[in-house]
Amino acid sequence: MTERDASKSSVPDGLTGPARDFAAYSERELERRRISTTDFDEEAYDEAVRLVLRKLGVDIGGEE
Repeated sequence: MTERDASKSSVPDGLTGPARDFAAYSERELERRRISTTDFDEEAYDEAVRLVLRKLGVDIGGEE
C-alpha cells in the first residue's frame, strides 16, 4: 500500500499481522463489489468483516 493509499484507508490504526491484512483485503474487496455487483448486501458484508475482526482479537468500538 502506498503512502497515498494509506492516508485514505479506513483500516483502523494499530492493527497488526493477520488482522491488518484482513482489514486491508476486505476494504479492497468492498470497493470491488460496490463497483461490479448490483445486488451487493453491504450491511451483511460489513457485519461479516466485523465478526472476523472480533475473532482475530480486534476490539470493535461501539459493539457489545
